[in-house]
Amino acid sequence: MQSSIAGYKESLSRIGNEVFDAADKFGNLSSLRRLDWVSNQLSGEIPSSLGKLTKLQIMILSGNNLSGRIPDSFSNLAGLNDIFTGNSLISH
Repeated sequence: MQSSIAGYKESLSRIGNEVFDAADKFGNLSSLRRLDWVSNQLSGEIPSSLGKLTKLQIMILSGNNLSGRIPDSFSNLAGLNDIFTGNSLISH
C-alpha cells in the first residue's frame, strides 16, 4: 500500500472504496491539502492519525456511517477550513 499512496501530493480522493484499514498510512502524507473519502462504507470513529495531515484544508467524509467525536489530534489542523461529514453521527 505504501507505494500506491506515495505519489499523492496535495489531493487524495477515494470514492466508493474501503480505506480506513490503511488510514495510518494516509496520516503520513504531510503535504496533503484535500482528503475526499465519499461513500466508502466507513464506520466507527475517524482515525486520530489524520491529525498528522497538518496542511489539510478540506476533508470530505460524507456518505459514510461514522460516529463518535472528532479526534483531539485535529487541533493540529490549523489550516482546515472545511470538514464535511454528511450522513454521519459525529460530535464536536
